[in-house]
Amino acid sequence: MNTNILISDELSNYSVKYKDKLPNETLTFIYSLEQYICYSWANRNFNNIAFEDWSDWNKANVEVSTNIIYNNFIILDANQIQFYNNKHSHALYNYK
Repeated sequence: MNTNILISDELSNYSVKYKDKLPNETLTFIYSLEQYICYSWANRNFNNIAFEDWSDWNKANVEVSTNIIYNNFIILDANQIQFYNNKHSHALYNYK
């Protein structure tokens, strides 16, 4: 039940399916790394989730993803776990 390593073309030369959903045209990966790890886990444990790439989202996929996250993870605010990141401290400070 290991997660396969992404190949080079999936990390940097991938052409997403739904180009109209790109927030930035320079994004050329199949999934961000954290999305890939979570998607791989979800895909092994749930049979009703399928994303061709990170641009493949619609109402049904968002609903399934939301239910998986809400039912399998504890969502905490950065302050609740005393997480501080000096790199983005201004963003966290403004978030409080």
